[in-house]
Amino acid sequence: LSSLERKSNHPMASALVEYSRLNSIEACSDNVKDFHIVPGEGISGEIDGTKVCVGNKRMAQRLGCHVN
Repeated sequence: LSSLERKSNHPMASALVEYSRLNSIEACSDNVKDFHIVPGEGISGEIDGTKVCVGNKRMAQRLGCHVN
């Protein structure tokens, strides 16, 4: 999460990256490929071959995730 958020300009991203750093988790944004900002929904990218998406309920629904 920290690696992906490090590429984002969202205000919450810097807080998440800082929290990770304070807990000895270093972001490695060099491992992030195919990074996308989806306005109003979230961010996505590929980290070490795994697709990672971080966002809101709308993004989850669009991607086919079951949400309550």
